[in-house]
Amino acid sequence: MSPASRSATPARYPRNASSSAVGLARRIAASRAVDGTRLAPFTYLWEHAAFNPIDHHLVCHIHFRLADGIRLERAFSYDWRLWTLPEIQDAMLEAGFAATEVYVEGWDERRDESDGIYRLRRGFENQEGWLAYVVGIK
Repeated sequence: MSPASRSATPARYPRNASSSAVGLARRIAASRAVDGTRLAPFTYLWEHAAFNPIDHHLVCHIHFRLADGIRLERAFSYDWRLWTLPEIQDAMLEAGFAATEVYVEGWDERRDESDGIYRLRRGFENQEGWLAYVVGIK
């Protein structure tokens, strides 16, 4: 079965307070393609359709709303296991790296958006969403 044909909430992921669909919508301004073609504005929605906290199985979908009103539901679907930062670090050490470091993207509270700067962190408060790089050191 292709990821696009899977249901948004498989039977093993009941919708409840801890696993209901959560999404992030973002409006993308009009722009131009590399070849100069005008690209109309659009909105995309990243939907967390299901998450199993026991095995970290995650199902996500990307939907698009175009400027002319057309909606593309589940244009992309992802069905994967979400690895934790300690699991990634352990795997990198097992692969032969001498050490690992975690760099977490900062947040600008005033602008309510990423500050685009990744800082070395030993710990940080969990949030609804965050981005991090795990770096292997030889």
